[in-house]
Amino acid sequence: MKKEGYYSSGEFARMAQVTLLTIRFYDKKGILKPSYVNESGARFYTDEDFARLQQILLFKYLGFSLDDIHEFVIENADSQYLLNSLKLQRMLVQERTEQAHLVEAAINNAI
Repeated sequence: MKKEGYYSSGEFARMAQVTLLTIRFYDKKGILKPSYVNESGARFYTDEDFARLQQILLFKYLGFSLDDIHEFVIENADSQYLLNSLKLQRMLVQERTEQAHLVEAAINNAI
């Protein structure tokens, strides 16, 4: 039976546009544990878990290893660390965007 405010693993994966295997893999690695597991073993996730998953996916996109991500997300879960982490992520995304613009300009010049 589904609890109010919780998403099944399948719903959660669809919301995040990742595979169910990805969700299971992150659970197995201890990076993203479900907030609730019912008596039959079904796993359920919350909006807070969704925010954590988005953070994990961004770190992955930025090239961080799963070990680094585990350290960032699990071992430093306090709110100040999360704020600093988000600021770091924003800075890294901005740097990547600037690099992409430079590459685009170089390509345009070559053309």
